[in-house]
Amino acid sequence: MERRRFLKYIGAGSVLAALGVVGVSSFQTTLKNMILEDTKGMGIEEKDVDRFLADAKAERFWEQYDLTKKGFIVAHTWLGLEVLPYKVKYNQYRSQVIGYFLLSTDYFTNKMNPNLPVNYIAFYNPYKTACSSPFSNFHYPAKR
Repeated sequence: MERRRFLKYIGAGSVLAALGVVGVSSFQTTLKNMILEDTKGMGIEEKDVDRFLADAKAERFWEQYDLTKKGFIVAHTWLGLEVLPYKVKYNQYRSQVIGYFLLSTDYFTNKMNPNLPVNYIAFYNPYKTACSSPFSNFHYPAKR
C-alpha cells in the first residue's frame, strides 16, 4: 500500500469516527453531562439542569450555535483529547454554557456560599430580567 493512500484512509477513518460520535450523541445530552461534570460538588440536582436546558431551548438560546458549532462542542466533549485543534475555542464555549447556568441559579446571590444548596431560579436573560447585579456591593458589602 502506498503511503499517500494509507494516509487518506487514516484521515477518512478519523473523520468518519468523529461524525459517528457527533451523530450518536445529542447536543442536549452533551450539555447536560458538561454542566453536571463542571458543577459536581456544588449540590446541583439533575432536574435543575433539565429545567435550565428546557428553558434555554424555549428562549431559543441554542440557536446561536449552528450545526458546525454544536458538532464541534459534542466532538470535543466526548473525545476529550488535549491534542484536538481549537481547544481554547471549545473552552470558551464550555465556559459560556456553565456561566449562563450559574447565573440562572441563586449561587451568586447567596454570595457563593458553599454551605448553601444551589437552586435553579429561571433562565438568565439580561434583556428580560429585572435589573440585578449579582456582584454588586449589596451582596458583598465592604468589610471594615
